[in-house]
Amino acid sequence: MTRAAAARPGSPVTPAGDIATGDDCISLKSGRGAEAASQIGTNPSITTEDVTITNCTFADNIFACIGIGSETSGGFHNIEAFNLIALAGVPSGVLFKSSHTRGGTASDIRIHDLTLEGVAIPIHITMNWNPSYSYATLPPGSKNVPSYWITLTTKVPEQKGLPHFSNVHIWNIKATGATQAFDVRAYSNATLDNFQINGLNVEAKTAGVIANAKNWTLTGNQINAADGSKLSLTDVINSHVDP
Repeated sequence: MTRAAAARPGSPVTPAGDIATGDDCISLKSGRGAEAASQIGTNPSITTEDVTITNCTFADNIFACIGIGSETSGGFHNIEAFNLIALAGVPSGVLFKSSHTRGGTASDIRIHDLTLEGVAIPIHITMNWNPSYSYATLPPGSKNVPSYWITLTTKVPEQKGLPHFSNVHIWNIKATGATQAFDVRAYSNATLDNFQINGLNVEAKTAGVIANAKNWTLTGNQINAADGSKLSLTDVINSHVDP
């Protein structure tokens, strides 16, 4: 089955059966670049919101079980994903991705009750996604190019280019056979704010890293790292992380 995508307000994604693909199994997007960002507040359909994803089994060999982004310019709101199973070969379980030229905000995201079997990185967040794709430019001297090339290479203005993810709750995830439990990184001037993560039970080779975060609460989690490591915290402010 090909990739399933949800990008319209109020659109539930409840496929009957498995999803196997060579990309994000389910990918939520909200437009890319200045064109999308300029429509915030004037075109309600540009924001992906009120989406429910449930009762799916995923197989993939490139990106993620649930992907939000990297086209984030129009924003996301009120997203819930639960009762999901991902099988071995899926690189990331939960993947939030954007870049410093995309902008946009994502808030009120709830992801829970996932079973991840052999998924390399259960919690993966990067705001510097795939630079060769995210920061594409027109070749010098380009003339008479297709209009969509202009759309794809028009960046959000610098002051609006940083993406902002906040008010996220992730809970009840069981992951076995992982490589790294967490790989979470943003920017010091655009931190990941107000995340609550609890009830995780992860078996991984290493615990991983959380960077550029503010007001995080991680409680009641079991991260069993084969190398004995604990989560590495860098630029993590006003947060509580259980030992």
